Amino acid sequence: MVLHGAAAWAYPLSARQERYLNSLQRKFLLNISGTYSTTTTAALQIIEGLLPLHLKEEQEAVYVRVTRFGKANHLKDQNFDPKDFEGKVSTVKFLPDPFDLEDCVSFDHIFNTDGPINTYTDGSKIDDRTGCAFCVRKNNISITQWMSQLKPHNSVFQAELIAIKEACTQASQSNQPIKIWTDSESSLHSISSLKTNSPFAHDIQNILLNSRNIKLGCIKAHVRHAVRRQRISSRRKPPWKGSQHNIQHPGATSKRNFMPSSSTLTE
Repeated sequence: MVLHGAAAWAYPLSARQERYLNSLQRKFLLNISGTYSTTTTAALQIIEGLLPLHLKEEQEAVYVRVTRFGKANHLKDQNFDPKDFEGKVSTVKFLPDPFDLEDCVSFDHIFNTDGPINTYTDGSKIDDRTGCAFCVRKNNISITQWMSQLKPHNSVFQAELIAIKEACTQASQSNQPIKIWTDSESSLHSISSLKTNSPFAHDIQNILLNSRNIKLGCIKAHVRHAVRRQRISSRRKPPWKGSQHNIQHPGATSKRNFMPSSSTLTE
Protein backbone atom coordinates (compact mmCIF):
# COMPACT_ATOMS: atom_id res chain seq x y z
CA MET A 1 0.00 0.00 0.00
CA VAL A 2 2.86 2.38 0.77
CA LEU A 3 4.20 1.97 -2.77
CA HIS A 4 0.88 2.84 -4.41
CA GLY A 5 1.27 5.71 -6.84
CA ALA A 6 5.00 6.01 -6.14
CA ALA A 7 5.67 7.19 -9.70
CA ALA A 8 3.57 10.28 -9.01
CA TRP A 9 4.80 11.33 -5.58
CA ALA A 10 8.10 9.51 -4.91
CA TYR A 11 10.23 10.84 -7.76
CA PRO A 12 12.17 12.60 -6.53
CA LEU A 13 11.74 12.16 -2.79
CA SER A 14 12.17 15.14 -0.53
CA ALA A 15 14.26 14.93 2.64
CA ARG A 16 11.08 15.19 4.70
CA GLN A 17 9.46 12.26 2.87
CA GLU A 18 12.62 10.20 3.33
CA ARG A 19 12.64 10.79 7.09
CA TYR A 20 8.95 9.92 7.32
CA LEU A 21 9.41 6.63 5.45
CA ASN A 22 12.38 5.69 7.64
CA SER A 23 10.38 6.34 10.80
CA LEU A 24 7.48 4.31 9.40
CA GLN A 25 9.71 1.37 8.53
CA ARG A 26 11.54 1.56 11.86
CA LYS A 27 8.43 0.53 13.84
CA PHE A 28 8.11 -2.70 11.87
CA LEU A 29 11.85 -3.42 12.01
CA LEU A 30 11.85 -3.16 15.81
CA ASN A 31 8.91 -5.57 16.10
CA ILE A 32 10.48 -8.05 13.69
CA SER A 33 13.96 -8.05 15.20
CA GLY A 34 13.00 -7.66 18.86
CA THR A 35 16.09 -5.51 19.48
CA TYR A 36 16.48 -2.52 21.78
CA SER A 37 14.68 0.66 20.81
CA THR A 38 18.03 2.47 20.80
CA THR A 39 19.22 0.44 17.78
CA THR A 40 19.69 2.66 14.76
CA THR A 41 17.39 2.29 11.76
CA ALA A 42 20.33 1.58 9.44
CA ALA A 43 21.50 -1.26 11.70
CA LEU A 44 17.99 -2.73 11.77
CA GLN A 45 17.79 -2.65 7.98
CA ILE A 46 21.12 -4.48 7.72
CA ILE A 47 20.15 -7.07 10.35
CA GLU A 48 16.86 -7.84 8.59
CA GLY A 49 18.39 -7.59 5.12
CA LEU A 50 15.70 -5.17 3.98
CA LEU A 51 16.07 -2.32 1.53
CA PRO A 52 15.44 1.11 3.09
CA LEU A 53 11.85 2.07 2.39
CA HIS A 54 12.74 5.36 0.73
CA LEU A 55 15.00 3.51 -1.74
CA LYS A 56 12.21 1.00 -2.34
CA GLU A 57 9.86 3.87 -3.14
CA GLU A 58 12.32 5.43 -5.57
CA GLN A 59 12.94 2.04 -7.16
CA GLU A 60 9.21 1.57 -7.72
CA ALA A 61 8.90 5.07 -9.18
CA VAL A 62 11.78 4.57 -11.62
CA TYR A 63 10.48 1.13 -12.58
CA VAL A 64 7.05 2.50 -13.52
CA ARG A 65 8.44 5.51 -15.36
CA VAL A 66 10.85 3.42 -17.44
CA THR A 67 8.64 0.40 -18.18
CA ARG A 68 5.24 2.09 -18.43
CA PHE A 69 6.04 5.60 -19.61
CA GLY A 70 9.19 4.78 -21.61
CA LYS A 71 11.13 7.65 -20.07
CA ALA A 72 14.81 7.65 -19.14
CA ASN A 73 15.36 8.07 -15.40
CA HIS A 74 18.14 7.81 -12.86
CA LEU A 75 18.30 6.28 -9.40
CA LYS A 76 21.05 7.73 -7.25
CA ASP A 77 24.20 7.22 -9.36
CA GLN A 78 22.65 4.93 -12.00
CA ASN A 79 20.90 5.83 -15.24
CA PHE A 80 18.10 3.72 -16.71
CA ASP A 81 17.17 4.09 -20.37
CA PRO A 82 14.27 2.12 -21.90
CA LYS A 83 16.47 1.43 -24.95
CA ASP A 84 18.87 -0.57 -22.77
CA PHE A 85 16.21 -3.14 -21.88
CA GLU A 86 14.92 -6.00 -23.96
CA GLY A 87 11.47 -5.10 -25.21
CA LYS A 88 8.47 -7.40 -25.11
CA VAL A 89 7.01 -8.73 -28.35
CA SER A 90 3.28 -8.55 -27.74
CA THR A 91 1.95 -9.56 -31.16
CA VAL A 92 0.67 -13.10 -31.65
CA LYS A 93 2.31 -14.92 -34.53
CA PHE A 94 -0.03 -16.57 -37.03
CA LEU A 95 1.68 -19.51 -38.69
CA PRO A 96 0.64 -21.46 -41.81
CA ASP A 97 -1.71 -24.39 -41.21
CA PRO A 98 0.81 -27.13 -42.14
CA PHE A 99 3.33 -25.72 -39.67
CA ASP A 100 3.09 -26.87 -36.06
CA LEU A 101 5.67 -25.81 -33.50
CA GLU A 102 4.97 -28.95 -31.49
CA ASP A 103 6.39 -30.99 -34.38
CA CYS A 104 9.64 -29.01 -34.16
CA VAL A 105 10.04 -28.96 -30.37
CA SER A 106 10.09 -32.09 -28.21
CA PHE A 107 9.98 -32.33 -24.41
CA ASP A 108 10.20 -36.12 -24.17
CA HIS A 109 13.68 -36.17 -22.58
CA ILE A 110 14.46 -39.08 -24.90
CA PHE A 111 18.08 -38.73 -25.92
CA ASN A 112 17.97 -40.20 -29.41
CA THR A 113 20.91 -39.31 -31.60
CA ASP A 114 20.05 -41.56 -34.54
CA GLY A 115 20.50 -38.67 -36.95
CA PRO A 116 23.95 -38.04 -38.40
CA ILE A 117 24.10 -34.42 -37.18
CA ASN A 118 23.44 -33.39 -33.58
CA THR A 119 24.03 -29.97 -32.07
CA TYR A 120 24.39 -29.38 -28.32
CA THR A 121 23.74 -25.91 -26.93
CA ASP A 122 24.30 -24.41 -23.51
CA GLY A 123 24.23 -21.11 -21.69
CA SER A 124 25.49 -20.41 -18.20
CA LYS A 125 26.44 -17.70 -15.75
CA ILE A 126 29.19 -17.77 -13.13
CA ASP A 127 29.29 -14.78 -10.82
CA ASP A 128 29.12 -11.82 -13.22
CA ARG A 129 30.30 -13.76 -16.28
CA THR A 130 27.71 -14.92 -18.79
CA GLY A 131 28.28 -16.95 -21.93
CA CYS A 132 26.77 -19.39 -24.39
CA ALA A 133 27.99 -21.96 -26.88
CA PHE A 134 27.06 -24.80 -29.17
CA CYS A 135 28.91 -27.80 -30.54
CA VAL A 136 27.99 -29.59 -33.78
CA ARG A 137 28.80 -33.29 -34.11
CA LYS A 138 28.46 -35.35 -37.25
CA ASN A 139 28.71 -39.12 -36.89
CA ASN A 140 30.09 -38.57 -33.36
CA ILE A 141 32.85 -36.30 -34.64
CA SER A 142 32.98 -32.65 -33.66
CA ILE A 143 32.90 -30.48 -36.78
CA THR A 144 31.93 -27.03 -35.50
CA GLN A 145 32.24 -25.19 -32.21
CA TRP A 146 31.00 -21.71 -31.40
CA MET A 147 30.87 -19.61 -28.27
CA SER A 148 30.06 -16.06 -27.27
CA GLN A 149 30.64 -13.94 -24.21
CA LEU A 150 27.72 -11.83 -23.03
CA LYS A 151 27.51 -8.89 -20.68
CA PRO A 152 27.29 -9.32 -16.87
CA HIS A 153 23.70 -8.05 -16.87
CA ASN A 154 22.49 -10.75 -19.27
CA SER A 155 20.55 -13.68 -17.82
CA VAL A 156 20.98 -17.43 -18.25
CA PHE A 157 17.64 -17.52 -20.07
CA GLN A 158 18.97 -15.06 -22.64
CA ALA A 159 22.19 -17.05 -22.99
CA GLU A 160 20.29 -20.29 -23.60
CA LEU A 161 18.09 -18.70 -26.28
CA ILE A 162 21.03 -17.03 -28.02
CA ALA A 163 22.87 -20.37 -28.22
CA ILE A 164 19.78 -22.05 -29.69
CA LYS A 165 19.25 -19.19 -32.14
CA GLU A 166 22.85 -19.31 -33.38
CA ALA A 167 22.68 -23.10 -33.71
CA CYS A 168 19.43 -22.83 -35.68
CA THR A 169 20.91 -20.13 -37.90
CA GLN A 170 23.80 -22.39 -38.83
CA ALA A 171 21.55 -25.43 -39.25
CA SER A 172 19.28 -23.47 -41.61
CA GLN A 173 22.15 -23.32 -44.11
CA SER A 174 21.94 -27.09 -44.58
CA ASN A 175 19.24 -29.31 -46.05
CA GLN A 176 20.17 -32.30 -43.90
CA PRO A 177 18.04 -33.24 -40.85
CA ILE A 178 19.61 -31.69 -37.76
CA LYS A 179 18.69 -32.17 -34.11
CA ILE A 180 19.48 -29.40 -31.65
CA TRP A 181 19.62 -30.37 -27.97
CA THR A 182 19.30 -28.17 -24.88
CA ASP A 183 18.68 -28.74 -21.18
CA SER A 184 16.65 -25.53 -20.85
CA GLU A 185 12.97 -26.46 -20.79
CA SER A 186 12.00 -22.84 -20.18
CA SER A 187 13.64 -21.87 -23.47
CA LEU A 188 11.82 -24.60 -25.37
CA HIS A 189 8.49 -23.62 -23.81
CA SER A 190 9.09 -20.03 -24.87
CA ILE A 191 9.95 -21.12 -28.42
CA SER A 192 6.92 -23.41 -28.70
CA SER A 193 4.48 -20.74 -27.48
CA LEU A 194 2.73 -18.50 -29.99
CA LYS A 195 2.31 -15.88 -27.26
CA THR A 196 5.94 -15.65 -26.22
CA ASN A 197 7.25 -12.19 -25.36
CA SER A 198 10.90 -12.98 -26.05
CA PRO A 199 12.31 -11.47 -29.27
CA PHE A 200 14.90 -14.27 -29.41
CA ALA A 201 12.17 -16.92 -29.27
CA HIS A 202 10.36 -15.13 -32.11
CA ASP A 203 13.55 -15.15 -34.19
CA ILE A 204 13.93 -18.89 -33.60
CA GLN A 205 10.31 -19.47 -34.63
CA ASN A 206 10.98 -17.66 -37.91
CA ILE A 207 14.00 -19.87 -38.57
CA LEU A 208 11.99 -23.03 -37.83
CA LEU A 209 9.23 -21.78 -40.12
CA ASN A 210 11.65 -21.48 -43.04
CA SER A 211 13.82 -24.52 -42.22
CA ARG A 212 11.82 -27.70 -41.74
CA ASN A 213 14.99 -29.79 -41.37
CA ILE A 214 15.58 -28.55 -37.79
CA LYS A 215 14.21 -30.30 -34.70
CA LEU A 216 14.69 -29.10 -31.12
CA GLY A 217 14.94 -31.57 -28.27
CA CYS A 218 15.24 -31.47 -24.49
CA ILE A 219 17.92 -33.39 -22.66
CA LYS A 220 18.31 -33.66 -18.91
CA ALA A 221 21.30 -31.77 -17.57
CA HIS A 222 22.71 -34.80 -15.72
CA VAL A 223 22.50 -37.20 -18.67
CA ARG A 224 25.91 -38.42 -19.76
CA HIS A 225 26.50 -39.07 -23.43
CA ALA A 226 29.43 -39.78 -25.73
CA VAL A 227 30.48 -36.18 -25.92
CA ARG A 228 30.01 -33.84 -22.99
CA ARG A 229 28.33 -30.62 -24.07
CA GLN A 230 30.56 -27.60 -24.00
CA ARG A 231 30.10 -25.78 -20.68
CA ILE A 232 30.75 -22.07 -20.53
CA SER A 233 33.21 -21.23 -17.80
CA SER A 234 34.79 -17.82 -18.03
CA ARG A 235 37.16 -18.77 -15.22
CA ARG A 236 39.27 -20.51 -17.85
CA LYS A 237 40.36 -19.47 -21.30
CA PRO A 238 37.92 -20.54 -24.05
CA PRO A 239 39.24 -23.45 -26.14
CA TRP A 240 38.29 -21.66 -29.35
CA LYS A 241 37.85 -18.14 -30.59
CA GLY A 242 34.50 -16.73 -29.58
CA SER A 243 32.53 -13.60 -30.34
CA GLN A 244 31.08 -10.75 -28.33
CA HIS A 245 27.34 -10.20 -28.12
CA ASN A 246 25.99 -6.84 -27.02
CA ILE A 247 22.54 -7.84 -25.79
CA GLN A 248 20.14 -5.59 -23.92
CA HIS A 249 19.29 -6.12 -20.28
CA PRO A 250 16.69 -8.81 -19.58
CA GLY A 251 13.08 -7.72 -19.90
CA ALA A 252 12.36 -4.49 -18.08
CA THR A 253 9.46 -6.22 -16.33
CA SER A 254 11.90 -7.45 -13.67
CA LYS A 255 12.26 -4.99 -10.80
CA ARG A 256 15.59 -6.57 -9.91
CA ASN A 257 17.06 -4.56 -12.79
CA PHE A 258 16.19 -1.33 -11.00
CA MET A 259 18.29 -1.72 -7.88
CA PRO A 260 20.56 1.03 -6.56
CA SER A 261 24.26 0.23 -6.56
CA SER A 262 25.95 -1.29 -3.51
CA SER A 263 27.86 1.94 -2.93
CA THR A 264 24.54 3.73 -2.51
CA LEU A 265 23.34 1.25 0.09
CA THR A 266 26.47 1.66 2.19
CA GLU A 267 26.28 5.44 2.33
